[in-house]
Amino acid sequence: MGCSNGRAGVATWVPGVPAHSWQAVASGGTSIGYKAMDNAAKIIAMTGIDIFNNPSIIGKAKKELNDFVGPDFKYKSMIGDRKPPLDFRKGKQ
Repeated sequence: MGCSNGRAGVATWVPGVPAHSWQAVASGGTSIGYKAMDNAAKIIAMTGIDIFNNPSIIGKAKKELNDFVGPDFKYKSMIGDRKPPLDFRKGKQ
């Protein structure tokens, strides 16, 4: 059993357009793109509503995660022990 995650697919360009092409990017500014973004937003919002209306979903998700990672799991940050570089604009002005 793998740890599940939510997925949704919405059509943001017409069939046959290659991903990451200028045609795909241009489609995002058309009615096709706007309708797709609207549908994606509705999916995210309705998922949140479902979770608020049925809090047992959170408990089931936590149990599934704990079953997947095991009792000895300890999160390790990918950046290590250092503090995040909050002065990332320093020297670039």
